[in-house]
Amino acid sequence: MVILCSLQTKPQSTDNKNVQQIIIHMLDGVSNRNISVIRQNTTPDCLILEDGHLYTLDSVAKHMAHAKKAASYHRVNHLYFATTRVEGNAAWVAFTNIADITINEKTITENFLESAYLTKISGVWKVQMLHSTSITSYTK
Repeated sequence: MVILCSLQTKPQSTDNKNVQQIIIHMLDGVSNRNISVIRQNTTPDCLILEDGHLYTLDSVAKHMAHAKKAASYHRVNHLYFATTRVEGNAAWVAFTNIADITINEKTITENFLESAYLTKISGVWKVQMLHSTSITSYTK
């Protein structure tokens, strides 16, 4: 589940909204540990860079298959988009993700500063790269 907030003050274009929706859908896939949803919203060669680690979709799928064996898991992402830029068939976004993660009835909050590069393929936006860095806190 993703809760969306935008820090942008000017009206957004349809492309900007569509780009942000792809990010939301992809992260819904992460929250639900659903690699199919992640693949639907990414290019086949998508790279995810997180806290010094480099992941491909195959390595994400392996991690999720292992993680699904864990007991109860629930994640809610709160996204705060700082900027969304679209130029032709390329787009990039910068946003903060505050994730409330519950595992075995214990909830923690993780804060991430994230950026993504997207490309439009056959009229559909896809995430080609996502970069995520843990941060200690987030202030608006």
